[in-house]
Amino acid sequence: MKKRFITLFFTLISVNINCCDPEDLDKPSDLEKAKSCDGKVCDLRGAYLRKADLRGMDLSRVNLEGANLNYTNLSDAKLRNLKGADLFEANLYQADLYGANLSRANLKRAFLVGAYLSGADLSDAYLWQARLSSAFLSGSNLERANLREANLERATLSRSNLNGADLAFANLHSADLSYAKLNSANLRDANLTNADLNSAVLYATKLESANLQGADLTYAWINGKQRLPVDPW
Repeated sequence: MKKRFITLFFTLISVNINCCDPEDLDKPSDLEKAKSCDGKVCDLRGAYLRKADLRGMDLSRVNLEGANLNYTNLSDAKLRNLKGADLFEANLYQADLYGANLSRANLKRAFLVGAYLSGADLSDAYLWQARLSSAFLSGSNLERANLREANLERATLSRSNLNGADLAFANLHSADLSYAKLNSANLRDANLTNADLNSAVLYATKLESANLQGADLTYAWINGKQRLPVDPW
């Protein structure tokens, strides 16, 4: 019994000694790495940056694919690669996300007011209850994105791809959706009052209970038929 105890004791000591690479102890944390990446090329894939303060930083050359950015302050930051990143309730106020890769990213309840997302890839992104009022999304790819209950008031979505997107209960009051593609999109119960849908394409689009009061549908294509200026709604 005593021999077994001694053997077990030294085994545990051995495991404890060898559990960590001594070099790892000198490695900087993900936050320290991020802070040193301002304007530089860095690989921070899968980094843990929850609640970090990265406001105003130029991270346009940083790969943040799959990074944990929950509650992170990225206001006024410049970002490009956030594919599959977790940005739950992140602050992206007026962030520069021009042409950024945000496909499959989690942006649930994220604060994107005034953010610049023109040309960004947000395909399959999760934007439930995201705050996107006055955001610039012209030419962006939002195919199959979940935008349920999102606030897109006065957002610019001209020429964007919203095919298959879920916009149920979304607020699109005074939003610019001119020339946007909304094929098979879900706009049930959405608020589209005073929205600009000029020349937008809506085929097999769900519009049940949507509020279109004051919306401009001039030249919009609805189920294969173009609505001319003289056509009644």
